[in-house]
Amino acid sequence: MAKHSMFEQGRLSRRHFLQSSAVTLGVASTLPLSTSLANTPQAGGTARMRGWDPVGWDPFRTLSYRTHVALSFTHNRLFRYKSGPDVEIGTMIVEPDLVERWEEPSDTQYIFHLRKGVHFHDKPPVGGREMVAEDVKMTFERFMTQKGNGSRRLLDIAGVKVLDKYTVQVDLESPNVWFLDYLAEASTIPIIAKEVFEKYPKSLKKPETVVGTGPWMLDSYTPKVEVMFKKHPNYFREGMPYIDEIHYLIMTDNATAGAAYMAGKLDIAPGFRHTLGFGSFRSFREKHPDWYYKGFRPSGMSYLAMRSDQAPFNDVRVRQAVSMAMNRKGSGKFEKWRRENTAVPAGLKDWHLPVDQLGDAAKYYQYKPDEAKRLLSEAGHPNGFETPMLVHSGYGSFWGDYIERAAGWLGDVGIKVSIIDKEYGAYIRLLTNQKYDGMAMLLSKPYVTPDGFVYGRYAKDNMGHIDDAELRELAVAQRREKDVKKRKAIIDKLSRLAAEKQYYVYLNSWPRVASWQPYVMNFNTNLGYDYGGRLQSAWLAKL
Repeated sequence: MAKHSMFEQGRLSRRHFLQSSAVTLGVASTLPLSTSLANTPQAGGTARMRGWDPVGWDPFRTLSYRTHVALSFTHNRLFRYKSGPDVEIGTMIVEPDLVERWEEPSDTQYIFHLRKGVHFHDKPPVGGREMVAEDVKMTFERFMTQKGNGSRRLLDIAGVKVLDKYTVQVDLESPNVWFLDYLAEASTIPIIAKEVFEKYPKSLKKPETVVGTGPWMLDSYTPKVEVMFKKHPNYFREGMPYIDEIHYLIMTDNATAGAAYMAGKLDIAPGFRHTLGFGSFRSFREKHPDWYYKGFRPSGMSYLAMRSDQAPFNDVRVRQAVSMAMNRKGSGKFEKWRRENTAVPAGLKDWHLPVDQLGDAAKYYQYKPDEAKRLLSEAGHPNGFETPMLVHSGYGSFWGDYIERAAGWLGDVGIKVSIIDKEYGAYIRLLTNQKYDGMAMLLSKPYVTPDGFVYGRYAKDNMGHIDDAELRELAVAQRREKDVKKRKAIIDKLSRLAAEKQYYVYLNSWPRVASWQPYVMNFNTNLGYDYGGRLQSAWLAKL
C-alpha cells in the first residue's frame, strides 16, 4: 500500500509502523479504549484542551477559527456533521441538529421544522427560555446584513419567514446543492437568541453575548489565559454532554502547547483539529505508545493569492510565471509527505483533480524558473518587478520557513517580494475584506465541501478580485447540478481552467496526526471547526 493511501484512509498497521524507517504519519491505534467499544458513558470530569484567544465573539464578523472553534462549545446550528469514532475522518454526513425535519418545495426554498424543548443557556439576557422560530429568523437576518461577514456571499439567502412558532422558511436567490452543508458547518450560522441581538444591536464581540443552546455554557473568559466552559444542564440531547467542564487553555506558542501535551497536562493534542506538531509524531509515539494516534489529510491548503485586477497580476503570463517559480518539491524535511493541490485540495479526495489529470495546464505546476523568466520578459518584465506580499507567520515555525522559501523562489526569477507580516487579527481582517496589495500567502480556510474553494474563489467578491465569466459560470453551474457525477465533471473542468489561468497559485498540503489520551472515550476528530459538537458525546474514563 502506498503511503499516501495510508494517510487518506487514516490507517496504518503496526507492521507498517515498525518497518517504516521515517516518521510515518498515517496511523490507526491498536488500542481499544478510544473506540466505540468503550462501554458505558461516564458523566463528570474536566477536559483540558489547548485553546486560542477568540478574535472577538461575533461569529458574523470574522472567518477566524479562533472565534468559531470557541463558539462550537456554546452554540448549535440547524444541521451538523455526524461525529463519533465510527465516522471516518473526511466523511462529512449532514444530519439534523436544531431541526427535527425539513422540506424542499423547490430548488430555492427550504422549510425547517424545529425541535421543541430546546432551551438557551440560563444566562442574561435570555434566562433559559425555549428556542423558537423567531430566534432562527433574527439569526439569519443578522448573518445576511452584518458588514464584513465573509461567509454571507456563499449562501445567497434571499429571505427568511416565520411560518409558526417552530417553523421557518428560507428562500435562496439561486439554487445551491451545498446549502445544508453550509448550515452544518460550525463557522456559518450558529443560532442566537433574539434578546442577545436586541441588547447588543451593533456587535456581538463581548463575551456577555455568548448565550446559545449548545452543550456547554461560557462560564468565564480571561484573555490570553483561559476560557472555562461548564455543562449546559438543560441540553436537549439526553445525558449529554458527559463532560462537566472544558478547561480551554489559551496558548499562543505551539512548542509550549506541544510540551504540555507531552507532559500529560492536556487530554487532547494541541494542534488544529487535535493534531500533533509537524515532525513530533515519533517522539510522542516512543514516549507514549498507549496514546491514540490517527493520521489524516486535512482539507486546507497553502496558496498564493494575487490582485488580478491590478498590474502586473492582471497578465496571465505573470501569474503563470509565479506558479512555475514555485518549487513545490522543495518542502524541506517534510517533502515525502506533501501533496500538490489544485482548485479543490487533495484532502477532499472525492472532488480533487490531481495534477497529472490537468492536461496541458499541468505544465504550470512544474518548477521551471527559466521558463518563468521567459514569461515575465514576454509580459514586459525582463528585469522582474517588486511586489508586497501579505502574510501571517505566526502559524508555526514550519509555516514561517515556508514563507521564506516561497519569497526566495520568487526572488530567483526576479520577483522581489516585500513581506508584510501582520498580527493575526489584522491579517484576518485584511483578507476578509479583500484589502491587500500585490500578493498574499495563505493557509486556506478548511472548507469541508468543494464549493467553498470553487464558488468562494471564482464567483463574485473573491479573494483575487477575479472577474472571469468562464470560471464564474462553472462555479455557479456546479451548485445547480444535483447529479454527483455530473457535478464532479463540472468541478474538474473548472480545475483545469483554473490551472491554466493561475489566478491563485496552489501550493502543498501535508497530512496530520490527531492524538488524544486513551481515557478519552467515544471520540474522533474530523474536518472543520466543530470541536464542541465532536466532544459532546465523549467522556473521560479516569474519574
